[in-house]
Amino acid sequence: MHIAYDSQIFRMQQHGGISKYFVKLIENLISEKNIEITVVAGIHKNEYLINSSIKYSGMPYDCLKRKFINNRFYNCTDVYNLYVEKNKLSNPTIDIIHQTYNGYELYTSKKTNCIITIHDLIYEKFPLDFIDTEEYLARKKKSIENAEHIICVSKNTQDDLINFYNVDISKTSVVYHGVDEFLKQKNRLYSHPYILFVGKRNGYKNFINTLKAYSETSLKNEAKLVCFGSSDFSEEENQIIKQLQLTENVVYFKGDDLELVNLYQFATFLIYPSVYEGFGLPVLEAMANDCPVICSNKSSLPEVSNDCALAINCENTEEIRSSMDKLFYNKDLRNNLVKLGRENVKKFTWRNTALNTLNVYQKVIDEKNN
Repeated sequence: MHIAYDSQIFRMQQHGGISKYFVKLIENLISEKNIEITVVAGIHKNEYLINSSIKYSGMPYDCLKRKFINNRFYNCTDVYNLYVEKNKLSNPTIDIIHQTYNGYELYTSKKTNCIITIHDLIYEKFPLDFIDTEEYLARKKKSIENAEHIICVSKNTQDDLINFYNVDISKTSVVYHGVDEFLKQKNRLYSHPYILFVGKRNGYKNFINTLKAYSETSLKNEAKLVCFGSSDFSEEENQIIKQLQLTENVVYFKGDDLELVNLYQFATFLIYPSVYEGFGLPVLEAMANDCPVICSNKSSLPEVSNDCALAINCENTEEIRSSMDKLFYNKDLRNNLVKLGRENVKKFTWRNTALNTLNVYQKVIDEKNN
């Protein structure tokens, strides 16, 4: 079996959930017998790929002199990437091309089985939260129509895909993400007691309601609210933080994966009250780092948490508040959630992700041959 991966996500992301998923998937497939893997990365900046053992066609952006690129070469990268994609992906021995993103493909061989992974349907559910919704969804719809098979990262995402695009369920498979194993860290990145909020904070992530709930808790004077990732607080967020008199209580961190691991390991708990998630990896990452979790009871999060988190109605601010107070002041409950979380993450390994994905590849090839 010859499997190829295109360059889309590696060119788009320096780091991020989707590119990490593909790097982990490929790393776990490399050791499989009777499998040949072609990875096209083009001129990219993806740190996961750079730090992996994966052999690929292309070069890191930092390998070229930045000044030279900006002055003479940068506008030609698309030409180079198209050349590499077409040269590598037109190989007639390739059985499967697994596109790494749905919407920006450079090249797809019409003779090869094309597979895509759908991570969520956020654009479809929250179109007003994005400025390029119409253009993106047009490309996504075309990718879905052209795909031989579609991998969904949760049953909830599969259901949403079928509902929005009327896709036959036989054309889809559910394959869960894995979660890394993490080494215990000794030194705290942040010395003050804190609860943790991870990832983007826009609309459906429910950050504003979390701020309001936190402002009404008993714990706000005992523990900070640490927000990790995405971008620094917006003007609107700063105004709300000020209005709620939380200027000294809410802290922003931006860092790498090791710093996030440290924050997980020393947090009192993770608060993850998202209205919608395609998967919800931070929930599993927290559990893998012995961090208790409060999360929404909506979308894919019940699938991921498996009754091993304190589940809440995330649209009820009072319920968010009471859950935070409850977990902060109940050490036995936190310890029990840590214990349950350790068992839960055993079900979500990258090895399982790879083997289940490999089964999908084989199924598509078998169906095509028959």
